[in-house]
Amino acid sequence: MNPFEAAPEFVGWDNRQSRPHSPVSVQQMLHKHEVLFPASLVRDKTVLDIGSALGATGHWCLSMGARAYTGLETQETYAERSRELMQKYHPGKSTIIRKPIETYFSEDTEVFDIVSLLGVLYVFVDYYSILKDVCARARETIVIESLYPFGSYFRKGFTGVQFLEQDINLAGENSSLQGRGTRISPAGLQFIMRDFGFESKEGQLYPKPITESLDVYNSMKVIGPRFLLRFTRTGAPEKNLSQDLSGEQTGTKKPWSEYL
Repeated sequence: MNPFEAAPEFVGWDNRQSRPHSPVSVQQMLHKHEVLFPASLVRDKTVLDIGSALGATGHWCLSMGARAYTGLETQETYAERSRELMQKYHPGKSTIIRKPIETYFSEDTEVFDIVSLLGVLYVFVDYYSILKDVCARARETIVIESLYPFGSYFRKGFTGVQFLEQDINLAGENSSLQGRGTRISPAGLQFIMRDFGFESKEGQLYPKPITESLDVYNSMKVIGPRFLLRFTRTGAPEKNLSQDLSGEQTGTKKPWSEYL
């Protein structure tokens, strides 16, 4: 049975049903989680969910056999509702932490098998430090949902980041908080994650078509199309240019004469 039909509150209590862009629906939650968190990936694993809202990802992962779930949420309304729902459906298997994300990373060093970062990355200006912290907490897998930079989805190989005024939904009311943020392209995100030893072997993931609400994953005609990526730890991080310059200098060397 669809976990979001078995526990309807994870969608029914979510105010994001009412937002005009990327509205939450049972079908949207089902199709997104099916492709991101198959049972074969999460079974017997520990999961950290950054920006966990009502804990829908935790409900899905625990329903698929995950061993334990930790949700990290900044907004108190979401955290309270999440605790209530987790106690009802998954008693003893979850922890909900209400704390700013940067504070959590500065105070806690626990490592999880899987780290989830869905619809959160674009609220940070210093995205690199956040990704570095996320990678340090992930033993095996990182799952990311984010927004395309404006106009970049027409250029499939675009590797870059856009700095802009961004917004994120507020818990308990039909409005968003606006502020400075970033949007990293899929290729740009894959480039950065290699700094930390993570590869996206499958490339972008696409859910089955969504018909109950706007399909922001398969259609570029909607406002704010989104992309999904899953990263696997592959071993040693790749050296960036500054690290290599001060270290072994193993990169390809190009004589100045070739520039003439």
